[in-house]
Amino acid sequence: MSFINPVELLGLQQLELSSIDNVVIKKAKRRIQADIDLSEDNLFRFNGYKLTKSETERAIDELDSKEM
Repeated sequence: MSFINPVELLGLQQLELSSIDNVVIKKAKRRIQADIDLSEDNLFRFNGYKLTKSETERAIDELDSKEM
């Protein structure tokens, strides 16, 4: 699988990187998880990929774990 940009995955590309904090990340992550839970096949579609909940969490954790 190709690199998945966590900022794009979370839909935060319009924000200044310095304004992205843990609260913003957690809200966007919950939105993605809700989309996955409500989908018929438990997948999240992003840029032509079908991602599982664990794949999205792994990508988001890359952003969440970086020190700001």
